[in-house]
Amino acid sequence: FFLAMHREVLPHQDGIAAAVVAGAAKLAIGLLVSFVIAFLIFAVGVFLRLRQLEASDWISDRAPDPATLHEIIARENAPGYAQNHMVSLTQLKPGWLRSFTLRLVFWTIATVGPLLYKAGHLGAIGTIHFARWVTVPGTRDFLFFSNYGGSWESYLEDFITLSHNGLTGVWSNTVGFPKTTNLIGEGATDGERFKRYARQSMLPTRFWYSAYRELTTDMIRVNADIRRGLSGAMTEDDATVWLSRFGSALRPENKLVSSEIQCLLFGGLGFLHHATCTLWRLPVNQAGARRWLRDLMPDLAWNDGRRVRDDERVNAIYQLGLSAEGLAALGLPGEGLASFPAAFLDGMDTVGRARILGDTGSNAREYWWWIDRADAAVLIYGDTPRALAALRRKLDRMAKTHGAALVREIKMRSLSPDVPRKEPVADPAGKVATPATDVRQRVLDRTNDREPFGFADGGSQPVIRGTYKAEREISNAMHLVEPGEFVLGYPDNRGNLPPGPCMAAIHDPDNFLPTLGSDASFATNSVNQPRDLGRNGSFLVIRALEQDVDGFHAYCKAEAKRLQHRLSAPYSVTPDFIGAKMMGRWQNGAPLVRSPYSQSKAPEIITTNNFKLGFEDPEGLRCPFGAHIRRANPRDSLNPGSLEQIAISDRHRILRIGRKYEPAKGQKPGLLFMCLNGDLERQFEFVQQTWINGNIISLSCPMHLVGERDPFLGGDGNRGFTIPSRDGPVKLAAMQSFVAMRGGGYFFMPGKRLVRYLAGKP
Repeated sequence: FFLAMHREVLPHQDGIAAAVVAGAAKLAIGLLVSFVIAFLIFAVGVFLRLRQLEASDWISDRAPDPATLHEIIARENAPGYAQNHMVSLTQLKPGWLRSFTLRLVFWTIATVGPLLYKAGHLGAIGTIHFARWVTVPGTRDFLFFSNYGGSWESYLEDFITLSHNGLTGVWSNTVGFPKTTNLIGEGATDGERFKRYARQSMLPTRFWYSAYRELTTDMIRVNADIRRGLSGAMTEDDATVWLSRFGSALRPENKLVSSEIQCLLFGGLGFLHHATCTLWRLPVNQAGARRWLRDLMPDLAWNDGRRVRDDERVNAIYQLGLSAEGLAALGLPGEGLASFPAAFLDGMDTVGRARILGDTGSNAREYWWWIDRADAAVLIYGDTPRALAALRRKLDRMAKTHGAALVREIKMRSLSPDVPRKEPVADPAGKVATPATDVRQRVLDRTNDREPFGFADGGSQPVIRGTYKAEREISNAMHLVEPGEFVLGYPDNRGNLPPGPCMAAIHDPDNFLPTLGSDASFATNSVNQPRDLGRNGSFLVIRALEQDVDGFHAYCKAEAKRLQHRLSAPYSVTPDFIGAKMMGRWQNGAPLVRSPYSQSKAPEIITTNNFKLGFEDPEGLRCPFGAHIRRANPRDSLNPGSLEQIAISDRHRILRIGRKYEPAKGQKPGLLFMCLNGDLERQFEFVQQTWINGNIISLSCPMHLVGERDPFLGGDGNRGFTIPSRDGPVKLAAMQSFVAMRGGGYFFMPGKRLVRYLAGKP
């Protein structure tokens, strides 16, 4: 500053000023480096000295004084009190180092605690009403006071299990505490020794204060929430949470609200044997579209399909999917519609999505049966043809009344009637005899229910945690996925809550919709929180897949004849063998990985789905790398035996709910493929682009399937199929496309709250 003010006096002042500034900077840097070095030396010295003291500290194994303990216990658990009180008197270890570490721990708790825990909570410990440590001035006395709920044993166990590091960090500075490492390690984790130490340090409590003597901490918090919620609950979600405070528990975030989820999310409704798919253009005027939806709602079924099956009053139901255009027609605000995923908004028939899905060449849009987009897909299921027809006629009347127009109807083939289960018969010895024919075998032998090529369908499906199927099929743990993989508004397999479509609260003045990020304690007002449009919904994919049955069987027959001597015993190269290699299963559903040489009829093999393709068949000698089931779900193929790889594969699973369609005049038979997804791009489109049409299914395959696609769904340009064998790969001839895409679309299956909102019905 002086130099700058007297530039006319000092020659070369600019150079001098720069030199002074540079010198000051060097000095500052030198001082900073010196301080850092000194601090590190001090920290290392403190640590080494602490470790030295910890190694030589005296550990007390002294038992509590019986007379004192008797007096303490006599005052604990008093009638009419939900709480107890604890006073502990210990001695601080001598020396400046222990004084320093004690204050360091207190400072850390005071600084970090509020960042980790919300006010009034200490992690997951729910028993503490009040706790305080006090150092008595001029002495080494160290006092601990605490009011806690429940028994002393449970209180200490909570600390030992849930907060042992903090507890150890403080009490490790007192004489006789169990052995510690690095100030916060071990110590309180030596549970029995720690409890003995705590008991022998306790003093009888003759007087203590309790604000709510009959209440636990949980009850106090619940009562506070009830008081706040009485004036703060302003949405349906708030009201539900508020009512749950009166003796009920809050719903865990991964627990499905089944009553607000459409039935198809729980399975393909196989017990309703008759079905049809109708595609509609909604009325031009919004009011008419909403009235149409209101008339549809009484027959729109929710919850696990077992509820429908067991309700004798219900013999036919609707299931609803809406396209982006359909949501707009029903009046969903543009802000909300724009928040839906790009794939859904684009639709299946755009140029970019066609390349992703392989809908080019003979699968291109110009060859589809229906080209016009549909606003709504209404799936109708009935237990008899008569019940189905009655609900179908009702839909026609609604369309005529409100001005909806039918775009297309795809009738589905009826499933075989259920085979009555034979009751077990007791033999004379009193043991229960198993029926001669297993029910699972009879079900899988229903050739009428197989897909048109003759293969049993639906052999491998993900199982959503929390559904009845997950509880029943406990052996299918490898296929268990979290609800958020398929149902929006729930955590996914990674434990994350994926972002879903939403919009501002101003568009929902009647509070029909669930809110995002509601505070269960009513500490904040949730009425202005954004509205969750996706909760309890899922994305529905519909694709009409026409199958060239004659062409497929002719190809298998020709290749079997050409290659009949290529593979030696125990292989038998027949048309069924060729087809099974392409599919990865025999026609009755038996997987090649468990039945490689012939079509097993053992029910336990036919119905098994818990096989690991990579671990059990790493060379693809049983189930080829390019087989359909290995492409559609590689499991651990990319890393044989890896549970992590299975978890990665499970992130791309789809839930198939399709059936065969009834071909119209001039059409070939085929499958109305339908599947459900929580994320269209990560699930259906990934499977179609990367696994079905991709080249790499297994890192152990040296050819990486170059030029090959899925033998059934790969479309045009498939240059053949490779069957690995011990004496070299067996190459099948280039094949024509056996499955052709003939129409499809993306739809959103809304949850009940969104349906009510779109219909304008409270």
